[in-house]
Amino acid sequence: MSHWNIASQIHYPLISDVMPAADGSFVVFCVREPLMTEDRSEFLTHIWLARNPAGAALQLTYGEQSEYSPVVSPDSRYLAFVTTHSERSELRAMHIAGGESWLLATLKNTAISSPRWSRDGTQIAFLAAAPPSEELERARRAKDDAYAWGTDERNALIYSVPFNIAPSPVPVPQAITTGSFHITGFDWLTDGSGMVLAAMPSPNADGWPDSWLARVPHTGGEATRLADLSVWSAVPFVSPAGDQIACIVSDGAPRWANAARVALCSPDGGGLRVLADTPDTQPAILGWLPDGSGIVIQEYEHVGARVFILPTDGSAARPLTGPATFESAGANQGIVAVVGEDFQTANLIAIIDLFGGPHMPLYAPALPTGWPEAQLPQAEVLGWHSADGTAIEGIVTYPLNYTPGQRVPLVVVVHGGPTGVYQRSYLGSPSGYAPIGMLAEQGYATLRCNPRGSSGYGRDFRFANIRDWGGGDLQDIMAGVDTLIARGIADPERLAIMGWSYGGFMASWAITQTDRFKVACIGAPVTDPVSFNGTADIPGFIPDYFGGEYWDDFESYRSQSPILHVGKVQTPALIQHGAADIRVPLSQGRQFYAALRRRGIPTELIVYPRQGHSFHEPRLIIDCRKRVVEWLGKHLGSNEAMKRGARPKGYPGQAMKRGALWAKRGALWAKQ
Repeated sequence: MSHWNIASQIHYPLISDVMPAADGSFVVFCVREPLMTEDRSEFLTHIWLARNPAGAALQLTYGEQSEYSPVVSPDSRYLAFVTTHSERSELRAMHIAGGESWLLATLKNTAISSPRWSRDGTQIAFLAAAPPSEELERARRAKDDAYAWGTDERNALIYSVPFNIAPSPVPVPQAITTGSFHITGFDWLTDGSGMVLAAMPSPNADGWPDSWLARVPHTGGEATRLADLSVWSAVPFVSPAGDQIACIVSDGAPRWANAARVALCSPDGGGLRVLADTPDTQPAILGWLPDGSGIVIQEYEHVGARVFILPTDGSAARPLTGPATFESAGANQGIVAVVGEDFQTANLIAIIDLFGGPHMPLYAPALPTGWPEAQLPQAEVLGWHSADGTAIEGIVTYPLNYTPGQRVPLVVVVHGGPTGVYQRSYLGSPSGYAPIGMLAEQGYATLRCNPRGSSGYGRDFRFANIRDWGGGDLQDIMAGVDTLIARGIADPERLAIMGWSYGGFMASWAITQTDRFKVACIGAPVTDPVSFNGTADIPGFIPDYFGGEYWDDFESYRSQSPILHVGKVQTPALIQHGAADIRVPLSQGRQFYAALRRRGIPTELIVYPRQGHSFHEPRLIIDCRKRVVEWLGKHLGSNEAMKRGARPKGYPGQAMKRGALWAKRGALWAKQ
């Protein structure tokens, strides 16, 4: 029997970019697979099509480069998508029935993204930064290319090209915007006369509080500003009649913890009309209902998410699904497709009927040859109360063949964000810092916590750790640990903590505050908030959470800084960091490592070349997860191999075979 190991799990067929046809007859989507040869280690995505209702699937693209961002033509006859080669990005098209694709547009040294068809299907627009000028290219070749930090970025523009079948020659893309501001999203006006767009001053990640909504003619020219948005990565959606624009707007002063609402705006301006609040105040728009009476949105809810209809008359949002885990979703003319999963069920596509019909499973990709045959561990949602009485949730995963009452080593895992959230995701997926299946086979239980500051539990909960990193949120985590100890599950002498990004902050902070954890695995951590403000690409992030700049309120930084409390650490710590990380720069991990090493604390710093805040190379992802398991085994130990076979009576949770999410849990999709 093959076991759970990251080298096998890396081949998991991850689904993304799901988009249904307007008539619901099929869904197009991307499936990711690794390519690992002697000189390559990367993920490829290829485009697939699944027929509705049969679920028969056809792979549409092949080869050793990725194709992504598929969009279906309004008449459902054609597909446009993006592919990238070494020095150029291409917009291509093909017949839905398959066959050879043809080139619609190409740009050198810049990436095409976000293609959108015009409503009549005669044009396609997309986003791309202006290609480097000949003057800039000459300067680079001459190594005379000094630049001003933070001001010389290339803004994303809107381009458009006519749609023709196998055009020859390939048309030159027409720039619709000037490049004086950065476009984050756009939509066509219904009559094709222009676009509405969401923009910010530059692509700097810190500039989103100054985002706005505007309109621009299709022929280019001056953009007419319509409204302020002050939200992340805004994308507008034009109503079917063309008389309203739906967008996300900030609910008050923009904060990194994020509180937003859906608002409507006329293409001619006149201000915003804000619709009803949503439960988590973090709605994501999927599209409009065909009659314009409502907007389809998605939002986190505890360890899952829901799809809602938000009526345009201002009444309350109406849930279409029970809470489930949605990794991707897309809508087209009232047809919604989602990618769902659960602890024991790998990702698959389902169609949600917005008009009263059943929500139907459509397609589940086959797991690859060599996929582990071992049993997955069991997991369940656990609730507890923190020291101040706050209700907290997390997901506990048990060792394979766990016997109730047996105490086992516990690995506490903290998500990033801090507005991330752990959901009921498939336990065999390679996603995430903690290799859950491998840890379960080694005899570890894991507790993935959603402490205060997490998404899915409402605005007040998400804002509850402002000016309090490492305070109430650490108490939430420790209360979960104590709950598992009290239940006779966790061994109090064999506790570990790990996390990435904000989770890395929490792992590094926790070992400055307690010696209860015998080992820590710390990924891309914020360890010195003062230097973070001066080196990260989001210098406004920590001041927003901590309540001010360090020169105005140094005590807040001192009291919440792992590096300034590092003298208390006694816990062995593995630190892992991407060399190209600009979100949490490598210097953050290096500072903590240097301090631990100078104090004689067992520590290692593993640096991953070319990787940013998220890793994108399969072999380095495998290395990262393997080192975690090895470090835990070295400093924490694991249980002796447990006997395999039938589970003991009373084992927490209930095993579900692949596909049972749809066959046996209809309530998950039932309208409530």
